[in-house]
Amino acid sequence: MDLITREQYALLLQNGAAKQADPHVDLKPLLKIHANNHQNTWFIAGVYPDDGDMLFGVNVVGRIIKEATTSIEHLVHEGYQQEKDWVSNMTLGQLLLSSK
Repeated sequence: MDLITREQYALLLQNGAAKQADPHVDLKPLLKIHANNHQNTWFIAGVYPDDGDMLFGVNVVGRIIKEATTSIEHLVHEGYQQEKDWVSNMTLGQLLLSSK
């Protein structure tokens, strides 16, 4: 099974374009992806269109929550899994604020 479907990738590209147009836009993450041990979780909002592999979102490792980037290749190589049917009720900014 692919980590990200074609439909999800298209939406991630749209968010990436929105972020390039306005770096201050506060997007909702579209995907929740986690390591097998659930100790490293990504809330992915978009993919940078110029790169096509670099994802952006919020990374949660233990109690540390930060904005970060990662690559699709890295997540696939490390065996990350997507939480199916997950829908965010917060933006990336709200996720970051909720950790304080």
